[in-house]
Amino acid sequence: MLGHGGIVVFDDTVDMAAQARFAMEFCAIESCGKCTPCRIGSTRGVELIDKIIAGERTDEHMAILMDLCEVMADASLCAMGGLTPLPVRSALPTSPRTSPGTPLRSTA
Repeated sequence: MLGHGGIVVFDDTVDMAAQARFAMEFCAIESCGKCTPCRIGSTRGVELIDKIIAGERTDEHMAILMDLCEVMADASLCAMGGLTPLPVRSALPTSPRTSPGTPLRSTA
């Protein structure tokens, strides 16, 4: 997973959707609040990832999340907001459980 300032390597047992959610949630908690893309975008990003994990309209929410990541990367005033999309973009599309209508959490 490409991260904020480095590369993090996980084995195949790690829930990449949870890692993407963690990155977005961290930004939502730590945001200084000066810019809308970071302050509101990270909060909405967590909500979208939760919906994707739950299997709710996965394709639609994934497309919206990727658009949100683009806005955050291009319009955030600081590096944290601008780099938060990197682990999200890196983790979610590679998750084997991102097929339409399939919850991202394992049932085991």
